Amino acid sequence: MNKKLMTLAVAGAFAAPAAAFAQASNVQIFGTMYLEYAYAKQGAIAGPSGGDLVNVDIMQTPGSEIGIKGEEALGGGTSAWFQCTSTADIRGSSQNGFCSRNSAIGMKGSWGNAYAGNWDMPMKRTAGAARIVSDTGIWGVGRMLYGDSSTFNANATAFSFSRRQNNSLFYDTPNFSGFQGYVGVSSTSTSINQTANTSGSKPRVWGVGGSYTNGPLYVTLAYESHKNFGANNNINGGLGYNGNDYAWHAGIAY
Repeated sequence: MNKKLMTLAVAGAFAAPAAAFAQASNVQIFGTMYLEYAYAKQGAIAGPSGGDLVNVDIMQTPGSEIGIKGEEALGGGTSAWFQCTSTADIRGSSQNGFCSRNSAIGMKGSWGNAYAGNWDMPMKRTAGAARIVSDTGIWGVGRMLYGDSSTFNANATAFSFSRRQNNSLFYDTPNFSGFQGYVGVSSTSTSINQTANTSGSKPRVWGVGGSYTNGPLYVTLAYESHKNFGANNNINGGLGYNGNDYAWHAGIAY
């Protein structure tokens, strides 16, 4: 009997610290797996052989991801947090690398949330909640309405306004009775001629957005600016393009 009690006591001594550690830890693993298979029948194109079928079947995984995130309280209602999200392509086709999706490190409190890394710009964040169909993929509205939707660096894909911009700084305001604002701006750290005095060699993205949520009602407004995107980016042969674009978005969902 004494030996059994001793065994239980030792097991309990090891189990208690493990349980305490599990309760104190706030690191989470999360993810979304999405697979889409589609077939498009496009008829035939006339040719020397009498016509080639251009029908195509497509397999894609838009929005699939796996990540790890955590938060640590610093006192006074302030906490530090991190997130690293990577593409989870179960097809084995897109190998975008570690932390290739929304990933950042930051601090938040009653004053808001400030963070730096690779994250969705305010335009993409606010527009997504007002759409009734998927953003990404062949059939997504990201291509039709916003030029494309992906992770971008510096002045890549100048005409895309559904951007996850890396090397950027972000700030989210507190939620004021349903109202919340968002700010995002890219750095020029990856530009060619980083220390040169030529402004055109340093493209920058910046945007602001706001949203209001009240039960089933969602209202959003956003603006995004692309500056000096013509630098080192020969778009349309460089004819008539100064590298500056902007876009507005307004949406209502109920």
